[in-house]
Amino acid sequence: MHYRLPHPGQGILSPAPAIYSSQPTTLPSAFSIMLPQDPTWHMDTGASSHLNFNASNLSTIFDKRLFPYVHLGDGKSIPITNTGHSIIPSHQRLLHLYNVLVTPNIIKNLIYVRQFTRDNNCTIEFDSFGFFVKDYLTRRILFRCDSLGDLYPVTKMSTSPIAFLSTSASMWHQYLGYPGDQVLCSLVSSRFISCNKVKTSHICHTCQLGKHVKLPIHSSDSIIEHHFDIVHSDLWTSPIISSSGFKYYC
Repeated sequence: MHYRLPHPGQGILSPAPAIYSSQPTTLPSAFSIMLPQDPTWHMDTGASSHLNFNASNLSTIFDKRLFPYVHLGDGKSIPITNTGHSIIPSHQRLLHLYNVLVTPNIIKNLIYVRQFTRDNNCTIEFDSFGFFVKDYLTRRILFRCDSLGDLYPVTKMSTSPIAFLSTSASMWHQYLGYPGDQVLCSLVSSRFISCNKVKTSHICHTCQLGKHVKLPIHSSDSIIEHHFDIVHSDLWTSPIISSSGFKYYC
């Protein structure tokens, strides 16, 4: 659905190109007859404001109208009865819908994508199966909604962000290639990763094997005349004895 809003103090904008001009039915009747009203929010890149058909769906109600009506794509207009704010909860933080226009003649509640991303400092990535809402700075997933139809409804959020949040520091330690505690603390403080589980005090066996102190390499006075006259190599201790009974390897 495409429409244009009048700006305060200005005349009504010229209507957008007709989309449903072939329908002879008057607009309010068409909206009330075609489909039942759906309380679900839908992402809409063509909208120019948030729209909701029922003021009771909003968290804050102004009891006033910012605009008298909105224009639809076929040149018709529908009245605005109220204005308010709403919120969308996510696993990370609340996402705000500011200045939602209430108009009883719509059948789908619409989220103006541009305003949503600007007000919440986030991005929206659409794909064939749904969309992601991500924090703009950290690229952290705020929520994911799957879509099986032609629209992008804000439905029951995927459980993947919950798993993302519940990752412990020890799991991040393994995922990121065994960095030290100082590096992990820096990533958490910079909000690149999130940890809900307190790190348990344990000794990382991999770090013991891979990060133990090596003997220093001393300078050599050897003089060679041809390549490979002298080969320098490290002697390592294997934690597991080989099938031939060897414990050391080069």
